[in-house]
Amino acid sequence: MSEKKLKITIDTNMLVAYMFNKKSSSSRILELAFEGAVDIVWSCRIKKEAELITRKISRAVPGAGIDLEKVFRQENKIENVPDIENVSEDPDDDKFLACAAASGADMIVSNDKHLLNLKNFRGIPICDAGQAVKMLTGKGRR
Repeated sequence: MSEKKLKITIDTNMLVAYMFNKKSSSSRILELAFEGAVDIVWSCRIKKEAELITRKISRAVPGAGIDLEKVFRQENKIENVPDIENVSEDPDDDKFLACAAASGADMIVSNDKHLLNLKNFRGIPICDAGQAVKMLTGKGRR
């Protein structure tokens, strides 16, 4: 019998870190998803922000790219995510909390202090990339 794959919601800053440093903990989180070890659950609002930000970086920094179709796999899309407002100090971060809650995610991964300061949301732990790598693999990266 196989183990249930963990579902995680990632902040856009995980993608940015991946684009700039393929050896970072953020990159390891994405590698785990690419390998099929975890599922990244996402909403339209999350993908829209990711497309905007990664497109700007790709244009400005030669060689800094990411295949968003590998990150945002259709089978992990969460539809009809209810709005959650005024939870994080930064209202733009509430979309990650809403998606995680709607999907029953096991973890929210972010390097954003506004989310990290919450520590958890509706019982879902919020951790930085380094903590997430340790939790998911039992190992860490610098």
